[in-house]
Amino acid sequence: MRTFRLFLIVQIAALTALLIVAAGMALVGSFTSGPVGGSKFFFEAALFFGALPVVAVGAPIYFASIRYGRPRWFYVILLGIAPGLLALPFDALLSGFAIVCGAAVASLTHLMCRGLGPNNSFKPKPLRGSA
Repeated sequence: MRTFRLFLIVQIAALTALLIVAAGMALVGSFTSGPVGGSKFFFEAALFFGALPVVAVGAPIYFASIRYGRPRWFYVILLGIAPGLLALPFDALLSGFAIVCGAAVASLTHLMCRGLGPNNSFKPKPLRGSA
């Protein structure tokens, strides 16, 4: 049961990070393309293009890295930019947004899930001097 709970926490943290990044993209869109149309477009595009990679790829791989060891910043950033790098041959502009947003989502997820994972809380008492 603890494994499922940890997986659920990672999924929620990743989706929350995606919402935060999408809100930031909406703010960028409001400055570049107008306050209403641009912000709505950038917000929806970030959610539409980011939801599947976050839920199906990013969060499960990040969960596995938490479960079987400590995730390092290098691998977290690499995990975040991987979908954007895969999209690079098809569309450079979309790939650039995916790389920036993916790195931000992965970093925020890593910051939110810092205390999760294995710890060394089991420390047996030494035989001498315990009484």
